[in-house]
Amino acid sequence: MRERDRGGLIDALLTDGDADAAWTAALENPEWDPGLARRVRLAEAREPTRPDEALNWYMLITDEELLETGRAAYARAVSILKRARRAAEAAHQNHTFEAELAALHERHHRRPTLIKMLDKAGLT
Repeated sequence: MRERDRGGLIDALLTDGDADAAWTAALENPEWDPGLARRVRLAEAREPTRPDEALNWYMLITDEELLETGRAAYARAVSILKRARRAAEAAHQNHTFEAELAALHERHHRRPTLIKMLDKAGLT
């Protein structure tokens, strides 16, 4: 199943509560893309035991969400950033999160709607 349907395998492992095996399966082939929704599920499952790794994925997911513009994409990015902040706190990496957030603000300073949404969510 690992070679035929890696996504199905990861979904099954996550459903069974085996986050470590799912994470390992997802990372075995760096060229394989699990897709955005599966990446979110993997980060959420990884967060309780390895919040540092979840933080990295949350930030990558945020960047991917912000490839799109518009309120819906911004709302998804804000939601992921809230999870990233939680993971950063658990991993004692608040400074890393704050630096990433500052860089995100700088990269997207010409998106006033996004900046307002980040401010409203306390992500400044």
